[in-house]
Amino acid sequence: MVESKATNVSGNSASQQPKVGLLKQYLKTKSFDLNPAIIARRGDTSLSPNVKVNVFAEASEIEKNKLYEANLTVDIVAESGSTEGKGIPDRVFGLTLIYSGIFAPENIPQADLSPFLLIYCPSILFPFARQIVANTTLEAGLPALMLEMIDFEQMYQDNASPTSTNNQNNVPA
Repeated sequence: MVESKATNVSGNSASQQPKVGLLKQYLKTKSFDLNPAIIARRGDTSLSPNVKVNVFAEASEIEKNKLYEANLTVDIVAESGSTEGKGIPDRVFGLTLIYSGIFAPENIPQADLSPFLLIYCPSILFPFARQIVANTTLEAGLPALMLEMIDFEQMYQDNASPTSTNNQNNVPA
C-alpha cells in the first residue's frame, strides 16, 4: 500500500502549516457614561461633538504555547464646545470597552507569534467591537458611531519602533 502526504509548495507537510483556532470571543468589559444635561441644554441629539478614539491591542499567554487571550481596548471620549463660557469642553459621552478572544495558534514560529497576536487577532475582533460601539451610542439616543477601519499592522510597527512611548506588546517572547 502506498501512503501519501499532502504537501504545500515549499514541500512542508500540510500538518505543519500554521493554523489558528478562535475558541471564544467575548465582551470582557464595557463602560458607557452619557451626560444627559448636555443633550437637554442643546435641545436635540444632533450634536457634532469632537470624538477622540484610542485603540490598544494586547495579548497574554493563558496556557504555555497553546492558548492566548487577545484583548482589543477601545476608549472613546466625545466632547462638545463649552456651553458655560468657561472654555472647558462639555463631555457628551465616554465609552470604554475591552473585546477579547481566546486563540489557539498551531505551528506558528515563535518569531511570528507577537505579530500574529497583535495584528491578526485584533483584526478578527475589531468588527465585533465596532458593532458594539455603534449599538451602544444608538441605544443611548445618539447617532450610531461607526469607527473607521484600523490598520493593526501599522499600529504594531508604530509600537515596535524604538521611539514609541506607548508600547502595548504584552506578549511572551
